[in-house]
Amino acid sequence: MPIRARLAEKIAQLDPRTREVLFELVDTLEEELATRATLERFIQRTDENFQRVWEALAQLSQSVRELAEAQKATEHRLDRLEQVVQELVEAQKRSEERMNRLEQTVQELAEAQKRTEEEIRKLARGQERNRKQIGSLSRTLAYELENEAFRYLPALLFKRYGFRVEEAFVRTEVEGLEVNLLARARREDGKAVMIVGEAVLRLDDAAKIRQVERRMEVVQRVYGMDVFPVIVCHYAPPRWKKRAEDRGIAVIQSYEWARPVSATS
Repeated sequence: MPIRARLAEKIAQLDPRTREVLFELVDTLEEELATRATLERFIQRTDENFQRVWEALAQLSQSVRELAEAQKATEHRLDRLEQVVQELVEAQKRSEERMNRLEQTVQELAEAQKRTEEEIRKLARGQERNRKQIGSLSRTLAYELENEAFRYLPALLFKRYGFRVEEAFVRTEVEGLEVNLLARARREDGKAVMIVGEAVLRLDDAAKIRQVERRMEVVQRVYGMDVFPVIVCHYAPPRWKKRAEDRGIAVIQSYEWARPVSATS
């Protein structure tokens, strides 16, 4: 309750002049009290505001410290990143140098490969020439073997098998098949027979046996008479010789040539 209200009854008992002075004093005191209360509230609010400001400043200071630490950490990471980037740059330089060396090596290998391919082509051409020469030599030797067989085979066939060769051996074709040795002969009983022979340098595979058998079939069909097959060679391993003889083919090796002996009439 205001001071004036509490004292009004007592002041009213005083004389008017005193009452007026007291009421003025009371009013003045109430105004001062009101002003003081306002000031106290202002001071309290100001203290509260300052407290909040100090708290904000403390938080700001903490944030600034945290930012400073974060900045340091960032700078440290940037320093490390710069170092890593520098290392990558150096590594890239080394990679480029290695790549340059590798390109040079690949180029050298390519050139070497070209030279090797050229040498291989030369070697292949040389081998082809050698093959042709060997083939030519083989044919020459085969022809020489056939020529020897033309001379020595009639006497040997007569002496060993009783065949009398009635005409000289010839090298010919029968139905498109080349026959190395072909001649008409007669057995001891007078029956006509065709001698069919193949000359090979070495009897060492089944294909040569089949080659003779194929020519046997063709000659027998064309001439309509019995056929006596012969393989003439320089050498026949025992197993291949036996294999041919088991199939009814005579095998005569060049070392078996006797001195020329005329077939008796």
